[in-house]
Amino acid sequence: MDKEHKIFLIGCFITVSIIAYLLNWNFDNMADTATTLVSIAVGVYIAAASALLGSPYAKELKQTTDKKRPSNTLLGTLLDYFRHAGKLGITTVIVSCLYKIPATYDVPVIIVRIGSAVAYGIFFCNILFLWLVFVFLVNSIEKSV
Repeated sequence: MDKEHKIFLIGCFITVSIIAYLLNWNFDNMADTATTLVSIAVGVYIAAASALLGSPYAKELKQTTDKKRPSNTLLGTLLDYFRHAGKLGITTVIVSCLYKIPATYDVPVIIVRIGSAVAYGIFFCNILFLWLVFVFLVNSIEKSV
């Protein structure tokens, strides 16, 4: 993954988490929506990767060197983004499911508040990955046309 994208993602994660903490956002209210959105996104990633398998476009991406990372091809870069997006998506689904499990004991308010803030940060990073993968695919298609 490109260094500027990593820095941007980390910065957005920290910013959204701080905002969520300061505004006392409870992720329990967003967990169902987050699970739905991320599940759709993971499905799109799988469909996009499946569509690329064996296609002439994938062969073209495999033969094109990534200008930002000369040691990698564009297909390798796309795979890297899919890999990161998939891991983050699965993390969001797990965190969302944890929020929906009924607690048999009272969780300290500070733990809930910090957990919610981190969950919002992770969810926002998923939205950014959707955007990054979409932009990469559109740019790659533009170059091949």
